[in-house]
This record gives sequence, structure tokens and C-alpha cells, in this order.
Amino acid sequence: RSLAALAYLVACGSLIAFSAYNYLLRRSTLAKVSTYAYVNPLVAIALGWAFAGELLTPRVVTAAALIIGSVALGLSAGLRREPRS
Repeated sequence: RSLAALAYLVACGSLIAFSAYNYLLRRSTLAKVSTYAYVNPLVAIALGWAFAGELLTPRVVTAAALIIGSVALGLSAGLRREPRS
């Protein structure tokens, strides 16, 4: 299982995710692209719940809501400062 997890991290975490990140950097603003750092923990929570049987405690749900709210505030602030094209 450990080797399979390592192979997944190398393939998806390094190759695919880094390629996608570079693609987005060329086509979007830095404020929007940087939200990946906030969204990644939410994806990890969802995958852990769906595939590993991890619990969604009130603390985890509250943290997820705070993360989503932070991303929304950050994006809305970035959108107000960007000139319209």
C-alpha cells in the first residue's frame, strides 16, 4: 500500500498537478491560482472521507467552512482590484 501511495503522489502530485499549476499560472491571475493551497486540504478531507473512512467531525466541517470563506474573500478582493478587460 505504501508503494502504491508513493507512486500516486509522484504521478499525480508531482507531474500532473505541477503541469496544471504551470498552465494556470500562464492563463490566470496569481490570486486565483494561489487558491490551490486552500482547496487542497478540502480535497484531502473529501478523499479521506470517501475512500479511507475518515470521520467528518464538527471541527473538520468548521475548518472546511472557514477555508472556503477565506478563498471567497480572497478572490472577491482580488477581483475588485483587477481591471476589467
